Amino acid sequence: DIKRENVRQMLQWAYFIKDDRHALSAADNEWRDAFLENSVQSIEQEIRSKFALGYNDAIKTMVNPFENHKLLKTFYHPLCLYLFIFFGPKQLSAFIFVCIFGFRYKYKRGLRIWYKLGTEKCTAGDN
Repeated sequence: DIKRENVRQMLQWAYFIKDDRHALSAADNEWRDAFLENSVQSIEQEIRSKFALGYNDAIKTMVNPFENHKLLKTFYHPLCLYLFIFFGPKQLSAFIFVCIFGFRYKYKRGLRIWYKLGTEKCTAGDN
């Protein structure tokens, strides 16, 4: 059975919380404990069940970079890349559908509906 301390350990791993109580102030440790306790209580409310007190040694976290002393590598991309991904293909595909394939579109209840009447090409679409 999963016990309360197992859940706290999983939450520490999920929120990248190191086990460095000795390096923190008493206020920081109190805040951390309150955060973890509130998180456990939220899980208990969601699943409508209480975790038993204690720790089950048979349950181990599969990957914990802090215990293995491996660095966690993250990647980031500039905001321009995300803007291109959001706007670029959307606008390009609309241009291709309208000017090359001859589709038209209308907005119905906020949704763009594509249609094609005949063999028209390079129409601007009904918007």
